Formats: sequence, structure tokens, C-alpha cells
Amino acid sequence: MARALIGRTVRRLRSERRLTQQALAVRLGISASYLNLIEHDQRAVTASLLIKLGETLGVDLAALSGRSERQLEVALREAFADPLLAADAVPEAEVAELAAAAPNAAQAVLALYRAWRVAREDAGGIALPSGAACCCPTKRHATCSTTAATTSRRSKRLPRRSPRNWVSRRRK
Repeated sequence: MARALIGRTVRRLRSERRLTQQALAVRLGISASYLNLIEHDQRAVTASLLIKLGETLGVDLAALSGRSERQLEVALREAFADPLLAADAVPEAEVAELAAAAPNAAQAVLALYRAWRVAREDAGGIALPSGAACCCPTKRHATCSTTAATTSRRSKRLPRRSPRNWVSRRRK
């Protein structure tokens, strides 16, 4: 059976409670160096120590499992892997550190990514007031090049329609 690696979770919970390694180690009845090894996933946690950790930190054992951090890591990897973001590859260690050390910031990054993705999908069918089609990275039209800046310079444009034409079309 694989051992549970809860070091990052223990470190985050200890930091949230503004405890030093020494202070938490004294409360748990272990040495500070042993707690350091646990926080860096170099030592497994026994069942009795796991129970003491839950009681000392005031959390249930499910919170110590690190499951929520792993789910957050998976979602962050998916967001950073989106080819339309054109972002440089984010190392696995940095993704794991973000999820463990700053889960609220990681949730904010995911919320921004989801909002961007929805906006990108919604923008697919938008036409500009000039009548030109909006070019999005996900859709390529015959009159669009790769960027919106070059779209205005293209000689092929959709016919220009004024708002009056829009109203008259609706009446028909």
C-alpha cells in the first residue's frame, strides 16, 4: 500500500495557525527535525501521530489527506496546459507549491481561467458594429488572419451595415 504524503498539507495548516515547527513539534510530542521530514514528505505518518495532528490542528482526518490540494493541482495543470493561453510551461513543482501554499490564489487563477474560457466561447459569434466579424483564436474565418489587429487592414471586409439596417431587418 502506498504511503500517504501529507507534508504540504501539514505545512499549510501549521502556517495558517502561525505555529513554528518547534511549537507544533512540542505539542505533538516529536522532534522538530522529525516534523520537518514529515512536512517534506520524507517520513510517513503513523496512525497515532495522524490523530494527534488532527486534534492539535483542529481539523478532521479528511482535511489532512491532501485530496483537495491534489484536485486543485490537476485543475491548475489543465488550465496551464491550454494551448490558447500561449503560456510557457509551468513546472510541476510550482503548480504543486501554488496549490499547497496558496490555495485561495490557486482558486482565483482557476476562476479567471474559467471566465476567460467562457468569454472566448461567447465571443465566437460576435460581429462588430462595423459589420466585420470578430476574430477569436478558436475560430478562423476566410476574412480573418491570426490577429484582430491585422483584420482591420484586410482588403476583404464584410459589408458595412448601420444600425438602421439592423432594425429594418428585424421588421421583415
